[in-house]
Amino acid sequence: MSTASRACLPCRILFCDPRASHRAIAYEAGAHEGWDLLNLDDETQVLSQLRQFGCHVLIVVAQQQPYRALELLQRVMEEKPGVVRILVSGYMTPASSARALEVAHRILPDTVNGAELVAAIEYALKIEALVHKSAIRDYVSGLGRLPTLPTAYRALNEALNSDVSDARISPASSNRIRPLPPS
Repeated sequence: MSTASRACLPCRILFCDPRASHRAIAYEAGAHEGWDLLNLDDETQVLSQLRQFGCHVLIVVAQQQPYRALELLQRVMEEKPGVVRILVSGYMTPASSARALEVAHRILPDTVNGAELVAAIEYALKIEALVHKSAIRDYVSGLGRLPTLPTAYRALNEALNSDVSDARISPASSNRIRPLPPS
């Protein structure tokens, strides 16, 4: 779909909140002019709605155990990579936080209010519009290859995802973070 034809259509937003704990902010976002917001109470409905009707933005509210929400965002990322993914979540472990950074474009606290959610959606849509500009797309495609992530980021990410790592760094390997061997 071209950028011009996208501009004529309302922005379709799916808001998945299994416990309906954030229904008030969903209504506030749904009242925004030009946005068509659909509330879903079940995570299993998200993929079928995406396949059938599509959407521009997906907002998923995670509860105490965010793993189901993170799995859903992973599947959406694989099947519909053009969908902007926003996660609303409370406390997360370091491992789930690292995972969320990989599958969500934006992570908002569960204390988010309607105005903050609207601002996050607007910002994400502006970034999406920039990505679809032909000049930027041509520049990125002309690079040949994108730079790799820094080694420190990869090592830290591996350590955060490891069940056997801690914060200790030995003097011999102060520039590298390694998981501890199993006991």
